[in-house]
Amino acid sequence: MTERPGQFPFTRGDSPRGPDPEDWFSTYYSGAGTATDTNKLFKERFARSDGRPSLLLAMDLPTQVGLDPDDDLAVGEVGRIGVAVSSLDDILALFDGIGLDSVTSGTVGNAIGVFTCPLFERAGIDTGVAARDMRIVLQNDPLKEYTGRGTQIFPIATALELSTDVVEYVHRTLGSTWKPQYTCSTQMRWGGVSASQEIGFGLANMTTYVEAAARRGIDPAAYLSRTDLHMSSDEDLLGEVAKFRAARRAWAMLVERRFGRAVAEAAPLKITVFTAGNRLTAQRPLNNIVRTTTHVLAAMLGGVHEILVPGYDEALGLPTQEATALTNATKEILFHEAGIGRAADQLGGSEEVERLTDELTEEALEWFDVIAEKGGMVTAISEGFIHAEMTAGTYRRQLELESGERRIVGLNHGDTGEATPLEIFEGNPNAEAEQLERVGGLRASRPEAPVGAALLALQAEATKKVADPSHNLVPAVGTCVEARATVGEIFTVLREVFGTTAAPTVAAGSIA
Repeated sequence: MTERPGQFPFTRGDSPRGPDPEDWFSTYYSGAGTATDTNKLFKERFARSDGRPSLLLAMDLPTQVGLDPDDDLAVGEVGRIGVAVSSLDDILALFDGIGLDSVTSGTVGNAIGVFTCPLFERAGIDTGVAARDMRIVLQNDPLKEYTGRGTQIFPIATALELSTDVVEYVHRTLGSTWKPQYTCSTQMRWGGVSASQEIGFGLANMTTYVEAAARRGIDPAAYLSRTDLHMSSDEDLLGEVAKFRAARRAWAMLVERRFGRAVAEAAPLKITVFTAGNRLTAQRPLNNIVRTTTHVLAAMLGGVHEILVPGYDEALGLPTQEATALTNATKEILFHEAGIGRAADQLGGSEEVERLTDELTEEALEWFDVIAEKGGMVTAISEGFIHAEMTAGTYRRQLELESGERRIVGLNHGDTGEATPLEIFEGNPNAEAEQLERVGGLRASRPEAPVGAALLALQAEATKKVADPSHNLVPAVGTCVEARATVGEIFTVLREVFGTTAAPTVAAGSIA
């Protein structure tokens, strides 16, 4: 090999030394119950961390789809799979005693990025922390919701423009310590697509966002310097190492083709990972410790920048504190004790890894071109193409499991007997009632005139956006947040103006 780590097209990594290993060790993605409940979890994890940990919020389903806890559709879901964040008061309670300038924080919230961005900004203002002293990570990836998660709210074109509002606002107003958007491909991989499709489809999504930002005057190099591709790390160890290498190479080639060599050299692809939680089994869950270790190993050897790992018990419920601690210990043992990742691209030159990298690069670029021929990712999603590919892949895997062609230890191979029961995380059983009381108290105590005026102004600004998609709504939503409007009140206004959407239907014949 003539290419060295840090050299274009960055197959071997974007740096001669590889990623900073400290980024591998200190990230927690969690949330449960009320803001007070999650504050306790975060304080425990903050106390156990060295340096500046990443405490990223997992929000409950009602929050993610813009509903208040007293909405009929929220019944039974409040605080269940994440923390309920109904207003600015919840964020302030969540970080009580944890300075927003002492952690990296943020959230997924892909359909509600226009709300979560000013939520964190106003929380900083209220606690005396300047935006430049905060490190906030907003996934803000609405295309993800239409390709796997199902928490989309608006028509896809509107959702894209709202997410670009956040990108534009952050780049022009809040400074370089905020990450306003990153592209996620995990949901497509978990939904059934292949490794090469994960690359091709993920890069097509990222290209959609780069070009949307460019239409607002954001330079592609500036955009790319503050984003990443968030991928899965799956079962096939060498195949996944090659996948990460191929993704960097394919992206460099695509950026050179679309934006020029200077941009491609200045903005190599950064990859972050959530390891394959979809591969964890409820049967014999301790086997998952070995599974996640191989997933982490692939990510480290593949030179990714950040690794989030599900607990071995997440097929049964939210992870316990013990399981969460083990996920970070896994990364530290592999690095400090096994020496994995101490040099860039440790498997570079392996005949098998190089062969797989070449194959995956070629296949990924072919899939990218398929999407381009369909008119781009928005069209491919809207017409159901991505869903059809995901469904077909899931169907094939299920057939392989049922026939025994694919063996999963503890599920259809080896010891499949009953395992010793594990301690399961138990959340606050009163979280829903407490959140209902909290929101009721907020509405009773806040001055109503500023809230009503802010929501009326938001309606007017949203109407302007219908005529001019580039009209930025973040300031108007921020005024609502500051007035203590709730997430449900804000998104009721936006739904009335923009309408709503649903996932496309996949024809039965597409999975044959």
